[in-house]
Amino acid sequence: MSGPVFVVDAGGTPLMPMSAAYARKLLREGKAQRLAHSAFTVIQLSRHVEQPTLRPIVVALKLHLRTAELFLVAEGQQELQPLHHLIIDLRTDLPRRLRRRAGHRRRRRARQRYHVLSRHGRPFKLRRPSMARSAWGSALMRPRSRRGGATGSQLGITPVLIWRAQAIQRTLGALQRLLPISQLLLLDSPGIAYHDHQPPTPAERRERLILAYGYCDSLGRPVPVCAFCGTTTGSIEVEHLLPTSRGGTEAWENLALACRACNQRKGAQTPEEAGMQLLLHHSLRSQRRGRLRPYVDGTLRALRGHLRELNLIAIRPGGAEGNRLAQDVMSSVLSKTADNTPFPEPIIAYPVPRPRKQRFSSRNYRLSTSSRADLVRVGRAIKRLVRVNQSLRLNRGSGQVRVQAILAGDNQAPGKPDASLLIRPGMLCSAARAGIPVAGVVSAIHSSGRLTLRVPVGASPEAVIWRPVVISPRRDLRVLSTDRVVFIRPKPIEPT
Repeated sequence: MSGPVFVVDAGGTPLMPMSAAYARKLLREGKAQRLAHSAFTVIQLSRHVEQPTLRPIVVALKLHLRTAELFLVAEGQQELQPLHHLIIDLRTDLPRRLRRRAGHRRRRRARQRYHVLSRHGRPFKLRRPSMARSAWGSALMRPRSRRGGATGSQLGITPVLIWRAQAIQRTLGALQRLLPISQLLLLDSPGIAYHDHQPPTPAERRERLILAYGYCDSLGRPVPVCAFCGTTTGSIEVEHLLPTSRGGTEAWENLALACRACNQRKGAQTPEEAGMQLLLHHSLRSQRRGRLRPYVDGTLRALRGHLRELNLIAIRPGGAEGNRLAQDVMSSVLSKTADNTPFPEPIIAYPVPRPRKQRFSSRNYRLSTSSRADLVRVGRAIKRLVRVNQSLRLNRGSGQVRVQAILAGDNQAPGKPDASLLIRPGMLCSAARAGIPVAGVVSAIHSSGRLTLRVPVGASPEAVIWRPVVISPRRDLRVLSTDRVVFIRPKPIEPT
């Protein structure tokens, strides 16, 4: 037992963390008991605390492309006390599922299977006056909005962004059951700045062009350069390669810097028509824009509604709602995330996604197809049964272990609690592989009775590295956690 110890009272209310020495004293005196947890040290008091004395605990959130960093900082009596550093893995197979579903719907539309005969773009039944005057008919005739009815601020929030926001919300909810978190501080990710989706002003656009295509003088000041003649003297303006009078836009690939003489010479022509050649290599995209900025902004928009459910106060750096504690936490976190960081080793938070539920292939066979063992009648179609294992049952008794894989959809009650063990995808288990102990999340259940664990071998602010390990559950298998948010410490395993 080392580091800060999380404390809850007899009713499960989280209290302020305490030192390991004081926690050991409470355990020796019988005033508390230790709760099982996979990553944190948690004790539960044997009494209720009516009016606990709480100090603010701030969670600093920094978003990245594939991960999100959480820094837990508590206000001490004299200085800030860093508690833990967590890395949330935001990668999931949701994009693959969406592409597979889109392909299935595309093939179904191409077969014209469920299309209703229409005339003038509307079905025949809606052309009847009695149907058009009814509430059901008027609802069907009402024009639908984009993205399946989403309007207002929900436009542009894709399912992937919604999953990222839900993963962060689930992790914060799991932490709130252990710590009295009061505030959430949103830190700027490196290389981007939070904005309100406003287009840049002409001065900001010119400054970005100078930073991208200019050079710095001996004093470190940016100097604009004409993209056609290379001069640095005179008035240098923003030039549209395709003139706005001919449909040119303010896109980055259509902008360049040009002096006044080259600008007048080019006029309302393209550089090819005017016989002018760009001397500088034209970048296809802005140096300050990438995949990170839309992902961060979209995740924050989707996360805004979930924070109300958690009763957390979101604070941005430099905002009007910021206070002195938030600014101190921000400076402390930014200074401690340097090369020699005193924060503890990061803990990986893995929000378990939903397991696979599909048991049939997307292909429909003809009704005249001969009966086979792998074909099942589903409604008015015949589909092929796909084996998807939802759990694995281990029966331990009479000195031997029997393994049984349970298919998805089978409602088989487990045996006696002391004799059987049910393993499901998403559980955190520990076992041995070639004599080496490993701990990971169950990602696949084999029909032969084996398990595939996702074992973390490394974590950085940019990504979490996982390694699949196939184990046999017949020996040395223990279930560490069954929560929907798994906290695990990365331990490198030796190659076998």
